[in-house]
Amino acid sequence: MKLRTALTQYLRLKQSLGFRFHAESVILRAFARAMGPIDLGRVTPVRVRRYLDGQGPLTRFWERKWVTLRGFYRFTLARRLVRRSPVPAAAPKLPRRFVPYIFA
Repeated sequence: MKLRTALTQYLRLKQSLGFRFHAESVILRAFARAMGPIDLGRVTPVRVRRYLDGQGPLTRFWERKWVTLRGFYRFTLARRLVRRSPVPAAAPKLPRRFVPYIFA
């Protein structure tokens, strides 16, 4: 099965269940564009990590993409479309947020 076909099925399912799923659909469509016309089982962990990392430092958006892809691959695993998920098992620690300090 093609990646784009599986993504379309996943998005239809989520939206039929009443989820808005707008931001997630944007993330998943960008993922499909980044992977190209490829079979679902041929997506490698290296390519997924490259998509997640993108350009620049780790941000909350990295985590949002990771959570979205993890949900999609849970869907594919449950339907036995893939044998294992290429998404990293754990997200790296995000840098600490800036904590302002007033010098007295």
